[in-house]
Amino acid sequence: MNSFYQNNYFVDFENVGSAGLIGIAELGENDKIKIFYTQNAQTITIDALDMIRKSSACVEFVKVNTGEKNALDFQLVTELGFNIAENLREIKEEPPKYFIISHDKGFSVVYSYWKNKNVSIGLYADLTLTVTTAEYNAKAAEHNKTAQTETCDLLKEIRMYIPDPHKSNQIYTAITSGKTKQEIHSYICKSVYGGNDPLGTDAYKKIKHLI
Repeated sequence: MNSFYQNNYFVDFENVGSAGLIGIAELGENDKIKIFYTQNAQTITIDALDMIRKSSACVEFVKVNTGEKNALDFQLVTELGFNIAENLREIKEEPPKYFIISHDKGFSVVYSYWKNKNVSIGLYADLTLTVTTAEYNAKAAEHNKTAQTETCDLLKEIRMYIPDPHKSNQIYTAITSGKTKQEIHSYICKSVYGGNDPLGTDAYKKIKHLI
């Protein structure tokens, strides 16, 4: 078995899940992937298993014993450092590359540390290496900001017709829960207005256009 790999990937499976393995099918014999997982995060999709099966890369699953906070992160970083130290013993024409696959911004400290020592290292959202962890988190923050804005806008519109904060919050929850219009109508009458169908129906008619 090959003891040296040109590209070394360290996957924080607890953080990225099966989505972080996208791209593994395209990796080859010069690639080694260590997938770190815990008892709390050991479910993998059939699609991900199929991608692993199609890959000619060396894949190793590393189960981390939990019990302490950030146990997986510490073991992943330890394995990374050990792997780098081992490879430094051998003189190669092209130095090996290392990639941490995670959405955890905390790994940026590890990235900076090894970058300053002229080690080729990257921090990415998945194995395609098309989106860095920083880019992923920037997009996620923008998405959350947009979602919060949409939430505020919808609540404001509901409260234009249903001023009571408690009732408007209940109606907002019903609208965003994926219920049908009929289910929302029934919920407003029974739960929001305590079985008072005339009041519930009147409130439903006022906010129906928002559904």
